[in-house]
Amino acid sequence: MALASMSEIFERMARNGQEFWEVVLADDMDERQVSREASMAKMLTTWQAMQDAADSYTGRKCSVSGLVGGDGMKMRQYTFRGCAMTGGYVSEVIAEALSMAESNACMCRIVAAPTAGACGVMPAVLLPLCKYEKLTQHQILEALYDRLELKVVTTNIEDRDTRLAVLKNKQSGAFGQVNAAITLDELIEMQREVAAIPVPDTANELADDILCELRKGMTVSDRKYLGYYPIAQAKAWLSGHDKVESTDLLALKNYLWRLPTDREKVENVLNRLCINPMQEKVNGIREMALDSQAEFTQACGDGSRADLSRKAFIKLRGELIRLYQKQCELHAAAQSDSETALADSLLADLEGISRKAHEQTGFTYTPLSEIAALN
Repeated sequence: MALASMSEIFERMARNGQEFWEVVLADDMDERQVSREASMAKMLTTWQAMQDAADSYTGRKCSVSGLVGGDGMKMRQYTFRGCAMTGGYVSEVIAEALSMAESNACMCRIVAAPTAGACGVMPAVLLPLCKYEKLTQHQILEALYDRLELKVVTTNIEDRDTRLAVLKNKQSGAFGQVNAAITLDELIEMQREVAAIPVPDTANELADDILCELRKGMTVSDRKYLGYYPIAQAKAWLSGHDKVESTDLLALKNYLWRLPTDREKVENVLNRLCINPMQEKVNGIREMALDSQAEFTQACGDGSRADLSRKAFIKLRGELIRLYQKQCELHAAAQSDSETALADSLLADLEGISRKAHEQTGFTYTPLSEIAALN
């Protein structure tokens, strides 16, 4: 999802006159490039899966370990006898949540909504509510859109020392405790400082390069692209930068992917374009110049036909002027001595190709800067 905050949703609600769920629906349509009907049909299958899991629950199955099973049925019976303190709706919510979690643990119908670890939350709330409030199917789908589509990916702890440290921390009772604290005023001030971090044009251009590269193999919506900069600003602020730098866009590895299978591609593209973007651009221009040189050489043949060599030279010269102008732009955008050196080395290569072509065709060599000034 490209919705970065609750405030963004509220702003769209006010601007477009939409309800909360309609904003999320519109975002899903844009993100997955599907119609309204297709989006709601997919959500309907989620709701039907929840209903199927609830209908198929019997309380007789146990997990492989034998530790899970039957608790949902116990809670249902407890509620039916009127022993529960809460009674009514709340008691049924508890029973449904236990039943759904058991269905997952016992490998019955799996419902991961919003995640497998919290699989009972949405069914527990909505299934009893249908009975008490007599909700329509459309109202249920609205509620499912309201939950958003938060992406959570967890991986195993690969390092042995880290695993043992986490285990020891958990055994001591300190696991999960957070001692640091900030006030609401401090948080608001941090948000103001983040929003004030400048985003230079070079950062926007780099983000656009990333977008174009990713779109060669996966779907990235314009809305996702247009919402990149607050993340980059936050990373810049945390890194102590006075403006967004290319390396700050590496934080987008947790933002740009839609499917878990996209994560590796996103990270590879970011590493290639963000760690040394100047090098990537220099290499691209140099490659185009070498391709043009190869075409020139092939067109000239053995050099016996002066007319063909002249046409090939004129074509090559035009391409080198175009690439020279790109080199000038890179040189002007250089932000360090190393980037300036990269741009200078590119110019030397372009001049070398131009000099060789002049010599090969018998024309007097003229630097690219002088040729460009005449055009």
